[in-house]
Amino acid sequence: MRPRPEAFASTRCAVLSALFLATAAILSISLPATPLSTKCPCARYARNSCGASLLGLPFLVLHPGAHMGRGVEAGLEQVVASLDAIHAEIPETGTRIALETTAGQGSSLGRTFEELAFILRGCREPERLCVCIDTAHLFAAGYELGDAEGIVRTFAQFEEVIGFNRLAAIHMNDSKTASRLARGPP
Repeated sequence: MRPRPEAFASTRCAVLSALFLATAAILSISLPATPLSTKCPCARYARNSCGASLLGLPFLVLHPGAHMGRGVEAGLEQVVASLDAIHAEIPETGTRIALETTAGQGSSLGRTFEELAFILRGCREPERLCVCIDTAHLFAAGYELGDAEGIVRTFAQFEEVIGFNRLAAIHMNDSKTASRLARGPP
């Protein structure tokens, strides 16, 4: 039985300021363009976004994907094209897409604030996008989060490159190493 949006809305805890949905990391909007169909990652993101909107959620978190050997710029341009396709497919719903930082393993996109800024600047409707910082991913990508000074520098860089007005959430967790692999402690 599927949950009814009105039932969900009536049971929200007053202590929480925001709940959000995260998409499956296996879906990649950085793959070359294909027509929107039920099997296309873009169509799945569109459906997830509509579902998040029905639940009254402020944003849907997703990883930008991987360039799969085509190069960072080509991958980022494909992410922009995919997000534009998703936005064209669904009306403005009040649920934004939050691009989550990644560790940068393999050919993953979104490892740097600059890569996320490229996506935000490139989209036709940037007001429908925001950012989710994953602390384990940031640390694994090489950002300094081991002490107060490093945290201050990292967030000052975020403010300069992207801006706090785009920050929707911080996914606080841990990583064993700054190795471009997001591996949490045992």
